[in-house]
Amino acid sequence: MAIEESGREKRRGRFRLWYIPVALVVLGLGAVLASRWHWSRALHQRMAAFSRQGYPVTREEIQALYPPLEPGQENAAELILEAAQSHVDVLTREEIDRLPLQGRTSPPWRGWGFSPKTRDITKRFLADNQDQLALLHRAAEIETCRYPVSLEPGSDVPFRGHDVYTSGNLLCLAALLAFDEGRTQAGVESLAAALRIAESARCVPSVYGVLTDRNIRRQTLLVLEWAMARETFTEEELHLLQEVLTIDDPPDQWAHAFATHLHWRLLYFEKPELEGSPADPSADLKLHGVLGLGLKEAVLFVDMIESYIDITGQPLNQWQAATAALDVELDQTLRGGKLLVPTNRGAFSGL
Repeated sequence: MAIEESGREKRRGRFRLWYIPVALVVLGLGAVLASRWHWSRALHQRMAAFSRQGYPVTREEIQALYPPLEPGQENAAELILEAAQSHVDVLTREEIDRLPLQGRTSPPWRGWGFSPKTRDITKRFLADNQDQLALLHRAAEIETCRYPVSLEPGSDVPFRGHDVYTSGNLLCLAALLAFDEGRTQAGVESLAAALRIAESARCVPSVYGVLTDRNIRRQTLLVLEWAMARETFTEEELHLLQEVLTIDDPPDQWAHAFATHLHWRLLYFEKPELEGSPADPSADLKLHGVLGLGLKEAVLFVDMIESYIDITGQPLNQWQAATAALDVELDQTLRGGKLLVPTNRGAFSGL
């Protein structure tokens, strides 16, 4: 009898403990839901504050920054991208390395001309791309330009900045050879065309559009600096260069570019698994999203974007020091993150 009573007490004890694992599961789920609610609310508040500062946030506001062309309008983008896609490169690796602006060879020293070998390689390369250069000069004469880029979150139609840069760089190389051969007018026209292509990239409200513009402009100025040490320009040529060099940047260019970047990237914080391969999403990233940690990083991302916008409102000569200081701060803030990882590059490094 005593043995039966003891057995019943043990079973009752086991039954009384069943709720402990259940309670732990419920508490865990509650903590996860509370975390997701907290960071979702924080993100909503941060985006509302971002909008109150006048930055575009909604889909309609973002799309208005880069409206489509009217039906029937000529589109310079088609020619610019066609030139890049049909770009001809049959040089050997050694020859490419000797090609100025393309390989490892810089333009000659100021006042110096090409070496015979470099001139021969450059002339052959440009001869192979005469049709592409003709397309780019035609594109530079067209006033309207709209690249096939989608600004929708998670879009798989990004701005093709590399193709645009390839086209602009080809024109810079053509200008460099023209100046070397004393064809000053042809060199100026090629530089002017390259700068107009840079302007077309600058109109894309994207960080990559602005950076493509800067990269092409840097190449044109490098060529122009070299040419001015060798050539004498006519008043008409100088006037054309002045016209294309003094195009003012839109006052909110960087703010709009960063706001668009924020709009495009937020989806990956809400669904971190999209950062991995769509066919085989990372379980680690899925868990990161389930726990609400992606939303936490989204709040940090909004703060980071605002910091970058503040920097671009400073004089240009202060950007380097300001981004370096922010980079040190980001190195601490972003430690342990999966979607935002500090790279210590010192220039918009969190992007």
